[in-house]
Amino acid sequence: MTQKRPTVAVVFPVSVPWMTETLRGIKSYADRHGGWAIITSPPSLQSTGEETIHIPALRKWRGDGVIIVLTSLRDEELARKLPIPVVNLSGWHAPTPKSIPRVNADHQAMGRLAADHFIAAGINHVGYYGFQQVWFSRERSAGLQQRAAEMQCSFDQFLHGIRKTSSGWQTQRKKLRDWLKRLPKPVGILCAQDYRARVILELCEELNLSVPEQVAVLGIDNDQLTCEYSTPSLSSISRDPFACGVAAAELLHQFMLNRHPQNQNVLIPPGGVIQRQSTQRLYDADPLIREAITYVQNNLRRAFSISDISAQVKLSRRTLETRFRHKLGVTPRTYVLQQRINLAKSLLLQTHIYRSLSEIAYACGFNTIKAFRLGFKVQTGLTPALYRKQYE
Repeated sequence: MTQKRPTVAVVFPVSVPWMTETLRGIKSYADRHGGWAIITSPPSLQSTGEETIHIPALRKWRGDGVIIVLTSLRDEELARKLPIPVVNLSGWHAPTPKSIPRVNADHQAMGRLAADHFIAAGINHVGYYGFQQVWFSRERSAGLQQRAAEMQCSFDQFLHGIRKTSSGWQTQRKKLRDWLKRLPKPVGILCAQDYRARVILELCEELNLSVPEQVAVLGIDNDQLTCEYSTPSLSSISRDPFACGVAAAELLHQFMLNRHPQNQNVLIPPGGVIQRQSTQRLYDADPLIREAITYVQNNLRRAFSISDISAQVKLSRRTLETRFRHKLGVTPRTYVLQQRINLAKSLLLQTHIYRSLSEIAYACGFNTIKAFRLGFKVQTGLTPALYRKQYE
């Protein structure tokens, strides 16, 4: 007799870009473990007459488990009463001993990663733009502030409440504008989400603040539509939603098998900074290093040697390497590789234009596809093909 495959509901109250990748991660895990029947109804389908899945409707549902995004304590209490295992994907509230088991991005690690990204560019002042009374936002701010303090950088933040009325939003926007004006420049600003980062870009244009020369802007979630079509294009930290989906499915599977894993609050490391124009700048006081970095950025799409950089800035190769190590903590060769791989990540994730791996390799200045694969794996731990497959 064929064993019935598990049926799992995936429930999320709002359509967010990272949820699509999370669903792919859930399905990937399920397919490797015999397959699940996955039931979901994205909120984006409401306009077509479809109904979203509500927690009360799951009380008598004959499924085997639920993966859900819980954004209120009331919903968490309702979910706790369901007769089947539940895994939460939300970071809206701080975890407690009574919390539903959950999988989240490591939000503090995102903040530290952002600080390192700004500091490596020579920025000594960092800011955070996020939400009041939202746990994941506080964690991201804490990681940024902690790392900034360790590196003796100044820190400031602007937090606002969740928008209730249009008039309230206009008041918040004016306060945000004033905050942005008074920050020391250059400044690196981490925003709680890509949407908030886009607001900062808009305000910089209103205030005639140049991005990234005066204000470097970094979002979170790597929403391609927001990032690629912002002006300038927006750098962003990936939460690695595919890995979050895999981890959520694995945790739920343990409960469905009547096992009780010790770690019921799983944190997934961020997927890294996807650098675009909004942070593509070096702010170091050393003019020769700035010139070297400008040369690298302007020539990423073609092959060049470290000797070419040395000749451009009129330094010996040894002196150039010494200055790079002192200012950026890496050799010129490693820096060039990092920048090429950042460009490659962006091209691999573009869904509106499909490029072969060979095209991407040559577009990022690699002479051979073999060198591209090797360099990509050194930097990310994955081959380019596997990296793209995660987001297909």
